[in-house]
Amino acid sequence: MDDDDDDDDDDDNHHQIYFNPIIAHPPVVNIRFVCRQCPPQAVVAIVPADGFQCPVNQNHILCQCCVQPMPDRRDEADIHQHCEICKQFFCNIYFQQCSRVGCLGCLNHLRDFNFSHHHLTNFVNDNPVESQIVQDYLTNNNKTIRDLLIECCDRLDRNEFTCPGIDPNAAVPSSKVVCYKCGLKMFKELAYQFRVHMKQDDVFPVIMRNRDNCYYGRKCRTQYTKIGHAQKLNHACEQTKF
Repeated sequence: MDDDDDDDDDDDNHHQIYFNPIIAHPPVVNIRFVCRQCPPQAVVAIVPADGFQCPVNQNHILCQCCVQPMPDRRDEADIHQHCEICKQFFCNIYFQQCSRVGCLGCLNHLRDFNFSHHHLTNFVNDNPVESQIVQDYLTNNNKTIRDLLIECCDRLDRNEFTCPGIDPNAAVPSSKVVCYKCGLKMFKELAYQFRVHMKQDDVFPVIMRNRDNCYYGRKCRTQYTKIGHAQKLNHACEQTKF
């Protein structure tokens, strides 16, 4: 019996599970964003006219341009912190200037943008010929790209132009708050419509007037790869052959 008891004890010891002691790590401090309006930064920061200062446990959102935080105040009236198209967050309007060096105004009203010329190559449907026609028109009339934007925005507000790529079912006003990328996309769409509505007498050189329309219009792929095709046919038109 003693031997059997010993065997039982050995079996119990053999199957016993040993747990490693729990090591108590020091607690991780909660990470909290600190923005220009969090005390004491708010004392020296540029604060909006309403004098807002972040309270304790203020929620923050990150600007997608400078990747710096700002207080989340999207639920408040007349506070602009996100693009009304892509919904991403930007701080340019809220802080009156984004802190990223070289920022061209990451969030703005459409008509207030100043787009870089680096982003305006072939700005009419990426077609170099149609873009040059509009550029020559501006040069001949002592106008700038900025003037073109204002004129397009005025026509947009008069419902002469539309932005179907933004919202095909509703009018889009030029006061819409958008990010630089979405604003540039809207401007290029408006510039295309400007080219479509140009009078033939305003088209230079003269050889570019009264060209036949390409069957595939603005959706033609050859216009991007063969300059001769882009010159021979007008591509400021809609597709008629499918």
